[in-house]
Amino acid sequence: TSGGKDDIWPSHYMAMELKKRFDVTKFPYTVKHLDFPDAGHGIFGLIPAEDDATAMEALASGGGSSIANYRARKETWQETFSFFRLAFAK
Repeated sequence: TSGGKDDIWPSHYMAMELKKRFDVTKFPYTVKHLDFPDAGHGIFGLIPAEDDATAMEALASGGGSSIANYRARKETWQETFSFFRLAFAK
């Protein structure tokens, strides 16, 4: 998961480099990069209530807009739990 407007570290670039490394080394498992061009550093963490103005505003610290980070968090959690359901289904 990376944000294209991350002001803390180059998460998009580093995620792309990791993906390339996995491809070159023929990593035997599926690698999925969740790329959010308008999100920043606040992609991962608890999902605040949309009506909590203070928490929503805080999502923009570290780059990106509050709403882009909020949407990225929601999708990242959805994808994370989808992965867990698949991985632990056995």
